[in-house]
Amino acid sequence: MRKLYLHSPVGIARLRVEYGGRLRHGTHIEHSRVAGGSAIREPLQQLQKAGFVSVEGKKGRKLTAEGLSLLNRMASDILKSAKKESQ
Repeated sequence: MRKLYLHSPVGIARLRVEYGGRLRHGTHIEHSRVAGGSAIREPLQQLQKAGFVSVEGKKGRKLTAEGLSLLNRMASDILKSAKKESQ
């Protein structure tokens, strides 16, 4: 959800590149490889059913107002607990 928060709207293809890694062939030169599509698409579909993500036409997926408030609330809770621990 953080990637959607920062780069919204974003499609599956772009997220596959973001979460991809390297492809190794033993002694050959390493190259980048995209991540699996279903590993990204299925969690986004679950978030869409929960109402945190919506599809914006051909542009991709973006966070809804409920998704934004959830992330902001979680971030503030983490900040408060970090301040308590530092004191």
